[in-house]
Amino acid sequence: MSPYNHDKFQVAFIDPLIRRSDRYLAITGNYWFSSIGSSIFAHWLPKMIHLDLLTDISHLLKGEAEIAWAGYGRPGIPGLHPLGFVDFSTVSGRETISRYDFLLTVGRADANPATILEAIAWGLIPVCTPQSGYTGYAGIINVPLDDAIAVAAILRELQQRPDEDLHRLQRLNWELLDSHFSWDRFAEQVVDAIEGQASPALGPEDWKRKWMLRWASLISPYSTIRPLNLVRFAKVSLARLRQAYEQDAAKAG
Repeated sequence: MSPYNHDKFQVAFIDPLIRRSDRYLAITGNYWFSSIGSSIFAHWLPKMIHLDLLTDISHLLKGEAEIAWAGYGRPGIPGLHPLGFVDFSTVSGRETISRYDFLLTVGRADANPATILEAIAWGLIPVCTPQSGYTGYAGIINVPLDDAIAVAAILRELQQRPDEDLHRLQRLNWELLDSHFSWDRFAEQVVDAIEGQASPALGPEDWKRKWMLRWASLISPYSTIRPLNLVRFAKVSLARLRQAYEQDAAKAG
């Protein structure tokens, strides 16, 4: 089980694991899952189960424009009001959220970001690229990638909509959390996959695809073969060995 999109540098390194697995629970949006067949990972499709993320709405507050940025990053971007780090579990964090109407995220290769579901639970209307993983939902507004003028036009139109229209989208999204992006559905899919007996074979793949995936997995920032990652992997392994040794010593002594 892991996040998935078509970016080979993000996920190619798990190809050897997929080959030895019965099923692959892919945490991903419908934008990515619906197009696996035409991607470099098409041969994984028989083993894949589409797993949406979830949010527990009981843990979150329901509730020309200022565009603010919550989180760390490069300051001084014109037209963007930096909020810095915001802890949304606090009263002050939730008060900050209540001043805004929309969440804007324009990711190029996000698998299934939980931030969109959290924003829905807070009462914000998500505005995102299809490559953020979410497409085909009436209350989640899609904008094109790499087209700032088109995005601005869509945001301007949303700002001009009557309140009753925005409240309708808000209600649609809350219903979506209850019916689809829920813990019960997530857990049911995981349990069914673990307890099920199905172990489909991989789809066909040619030598070119195999070599492309091998190369991508070698140069991926997540590869343990890269020098920095290899050092990090060694440190983690040594720490675990030391912890196991100390636990055994404590039991014996």
